[in-house]
Amino acid sequence: MKQKPQSLSDKNNTSQEMPLPLSPQRSNLVGVFILALGVSAFIAVLYLGYVKFMHPAVKGSPQNHMGAERRNNPLGAKQVDHNELNLRKASLEDLRGEWRVKYGVNTATLMMSGDNYYEMVIYKDAVGYERLYSKGQFTYSGGQGTIRMKPSYDPAPDIPNADVRTLTNREYDVVVLRNEDNDDLLWLPYEREGGKTRPHPIFSAMGLSNGYIEWKVK
Repeated sequence: MKQKPQSLSDKNNTSQEMPLPLSPQRSNLVGVFILALGVSAFIAVLYLGYVKFMHPAVKGSPQNHMGAERRNNPLGAKQVDHNELNLRKASLEDLRGEWRVKYGVNTATLMMSGDNYYEMVIYKDAVGYERLYSKGQFTYSGGQGTIRMKPSYDPAPDIPNADVRTLTNREYDVVVLRNEDNDDLLWLPYEREGGKTRPHPIFSAMGLSNGYIEWKVK
């Protein structure tokens, strides 16, 4: 049996019922638009997170006060008062060795040798690009429990892919104590007669202007 020829109107209805596929160019544009929306949403989330945690709070608010505490102590927790620790004066032998300390993103290493030579490096970022450097001689005063750091005037070493600067060329006294509970070495700012303190620059470099540095064996 012969099929009835399809009329022109039937052909038109069929063409209306079957949508034409998108051209490759138009499909690509839709994909780019969706991708752009996703990237925009991701950037918005990052920005909101940055504003929440990094934007300074109103002056005098509890959040602003907590931020100031974190700047003084990057670990976000108060240090135990050193008077509550089981401390004694450090001996010359206690000082010798390799030491390390980390507060927040700041990391410092210290080497003190038997011939009273020291070398100190402070890493100011997580990748070790920005560094503060000091080396020289130190003298020990057992009666006062202090050391005097005498930096060399040699320039900071030139290290590839690092910005190394001299920490200081001035001499500083530091109080040194030994924690008998864990053998850590504590550095405290030296208080001169009259109650005036002249902290070694490492305290401010490590964000501990009002605290102490607790070195651990490296």
